Amino acid sequence: MAGTPELALRRLRRDRGWSLRTLAERSGVSAAMLSEIERGAKSPTVRLAYQIARALDCSISALLGDGPDRSGGAPPGPAGPGEAPAADPRASGPAAAPHAVAGPVAGSGASPGAPGVPAPRPGRVLAEPGGGVRRESHAGPLLHGRLEVVVYDLAPGASTGPMAPNRAGTVEQVVALAGTVEVVLDGVPVRVAAGESAAHGVHATEYRNPGAAEPCRFLVLVDTTRC
Repeated sequence: MAGTPELALRRLRRDRGWSLRTLAERSGVSAAMLSEIERGAKSPTVRLAYQIARALDCSISALLGDGPDRSGGAPPGPAGPGEAPAADPRASGPAAAPHAVAGPVAGSGASPGAPGVPAPRPGRVLAEPGGGVRRESHAGPLLHGRLEVVVYDLAPGASTGPMAPNRAGTVEQVVALAGTVEVVLDGVPVRVAAGESAAHGVHATEYRNPGAAEPCRFLVLVDTTRC
């Protein structure tokens, strides 16, 4: 994977002063699973990553170490047994945790021969082995870091599973790039074919590939400027 949750999950949790048990209670993900994710022993499914990110009030991109932490962070809590002290994300200087949008900006990280042009960077990927679901997210400076660009690839018959509603004010635009995606909003399915798009607000959401033979690919633009 281009990004791994263990790089940010422990920091995000401790920024809030939460124990694993607290995060487990808030996210509905077991403390044992959270511990394994923090240690890099396991990678979460898209659905579990969404549950964790929602509990932490951050995007999945932030959970993967890319993009801003919407909560603004709190002073880090005390280190748990065997944990190194966490850096305060509000501190200045090189030791500060990166809460600004990650990646190059104009005038830095430029490609050779292209002054002032940012170098491209890979997205953050969550892929479910054998599950047929791949999620690639890109966080950037658009709308002051409040626009997340997500590309999903679903194998035939694959599904993300139901995901709880987003934060109030969130708007998502789904654009089908190849095949047909079935967007299930509060239990009501809406099919979006290649070349079509559909926008929705705050709903319990599930993405499915209704096809039996063809994969589908679609883009989701997540706008949180109204949150």
